[in-house]
Amino acid sequence: MELQTLFPEILVIGAGPGGAAAAWSLARDGHDVLMIDRSEFPRDKTCGDGLTPMAVSTLRSMEVLNKIAEVNPSIIERVRMVGPFGAEVDLAFRDYMPDSQHHALVLPREAFDDILRRHALAAGASFMGHTTVEEIEMAADRVNRVVASSPDGKFVIEAKQVVIAVGANIGLLRRCGFLKHKPLLIRASRGYFSGVDMPANRYDFFLIMSYYLAMDGSSQLETGERISAQGSCLRFGAPIKPHGTCWMVLLRVVHARP
Repeated sequence: MELQTLFPEILVIGAGPGGAAAAWSLARDGHDVLMIDRSEFPRDKTCGDGLTPMAVSTLRSMEVLNKIAEVNPSIIERVRMVGPFGAEVDLAFRDYMPDSQHHALVLPREAFDDILRRHALAAGASFMGHTTVEEIEMAADRVNRVVASSPDGKFVIEAKQVVIAVGANIGLLRRCGFLKHKPLLIRASRGYFSGVDMPANRYDFFLIMSYYLAMDGSSQLETGERISAQGSCLRFGAPIKPHGTCWMVLLRVVHARP
């Protein structure tokens, strides 16, 4: 049976922040853009949830910052870094960043990614969720066609240009030959806490030397509080009290939600 074929001008694979931003920019300039993603939105994603001052500046230029403000993100105006032996520094972004980059934000990916996706749709892009790329066929150095599947079955996409914006999902890149060597990976976990005693407008970075992997998919912290994780996470030996959002790799980033 011959598969249905779609002919968008530009195909964007991945509707996360990178894909949605690309789709928004291209659609705004009048291009016919189709975004596809294996997930339906809104969907959550394990992440530190932090938007740097540079990212905030980019969102402002995209004219989407007002929509983000509507969901009440945490506004971060300071950053504190604590070394493994206790030395620390506490700085305000406005003391060393340009005028347009005086604060960062914290916003769960479930909200943030969907805001950007809808912003791209408002600019004229189209979107198909629950769509998995099965195969990418190349002709010389160009993508010739993409075979995808959805709950309705397989179909083909033949676009003039293809943007692959799959973020940390390297499976597709390796399967299709775009990634020759597996990069070094880290694992992360995230948790939210309320009623903690720390400034709500500050990132706290703790550089911790000792850690081990908790294979049960969760981390029991010294205070007895439990952080749920999507996948494995890291536990650190240093007695650091958890606050707010935690992104635990070789350093732990914490902040408090107001």
